[in-house]
Amino acid sequence: MGVARPITSRDVTATSPQGVLTKPDLVDAGAEREVLRVVQNRVYSLRKGYMMVKCRGQREIQENISHERAVQNEKNFFETHEHFSVLLKEGQATIPHLAESLTKELVCHISKILPNIEHQISSKLRQAEEQLRQIGRGVPDTDEEKSHFLISKIEDFEDGIMKVVNGDEEGKTENLKLFKNLRKLFDSWETSIKNLCDVFVNEMRQERDVYEKSVSRPRAHRIHQLQ
Repeated sequence: MGVARPITSRDVTATSPQGVLTKPDLVDAGAEREVLRVVQNRVYSLRKGYMMVKCRGQREIQENISHERAVQNEKNFFETHEHFSVLLKEGQATIPHLAESLTKELVCHISKILPNIEHQISSKLRQAEEQLRQIGRGVPDTDEEKSHFLISKIEDFEDGIMKVVNGDEEGKTENLKLFKNLRKLFDSWETSIKNLCDVFVNEMRQERDVYEKSVSRPRAHRIHQLQ
């Protein structure tokens, strides 16, 4: 009961959880009705409701009770229980019913995300096909085909060099456009040089003024002495 309380504050989205109550055979006498109300979603409401299951106990595990026998024991427990038998009729009890409910949730989730996955796969496929197209076909098997393949690559390389020399670049990647990048680089250099020239001229003027002042003072002092 204490565990169910904090769930309600988080059950506000479409991805809210489904509550699962275990160990119904350990419920205290007299508390069955309250637990039943919880499972029936009348106390701490969950959008996807609750399920109740009875897993194998320690004794059944030690006795190596098979899965099939454990499932049957669980079903017998709910069928004969005074309060919880109604949950079995409503499909809210036993592990098989829980598995069925979770399977439906999984199928629903897959149906929702599948279109997005298909879109991502298609996008990746187009990218891969474009990369393969740019790379071109692989090296042939026979010696004659390899010779033609090599000659073709050399001719393509030569054509590419001539286009670069003539400034006729076809590269889609900005980093591969030589002349465009060189123009940007030279423009940057020109700006830097102009700024440095301005700084240099100002510094030279300051040095000249300092020099003229340092020279003019002794001369004025000598003239004053001669007078």
